[in-house]
Amino acid sequence: MQEVFEKIKQRITIAATEACGYSALTRVISESELKDILESTYSEFNDGWIPCSERLPEESGTYIVNAIENHIVHVTFAKFMPRMKKWNLTGSRSYWKVTAWTPLPEPYKPDSVDTEKPEWKDRMMQTFLGGRR
Repeated sequence: MQEVFEKIKQRITIAATEACGYSALTRVISESELKDILESTYSEFNDGWIPCSERLPEESGTYIVNAIENHIVHVTFAKFMPRMKKWNLTGSRSYWKVTAWTPLPEPYKPDSVDTEKPEWKDRMMQTFLGGRR
């Protein structure tokens, strides 16, 4: 835990001295800056998982969640409804208790999209059409 506090202290010092060359003693750190520092430090030490006891998502959507069922830990997907402050786990999972969450990662984006027909598709079309293309 000491390592976490040292990392937070270091990031606050950096944030305090970055803006306009102020010294750490003359610049006030905004609440949003402090929140960003704490969140980034926390996610480094917890692999991005956010305990529900600390905070819930601000937006509705689907998240990856850590849920407990009779002392068994599960990782699954769940929808969060911020107005009701409620997780929506469907089916038999509805009684699981969500203990932590993390946002979904960005979807995979290939470097290039192959627009050519695969060779197997051509062969199948030839077989289906009997060579009448």
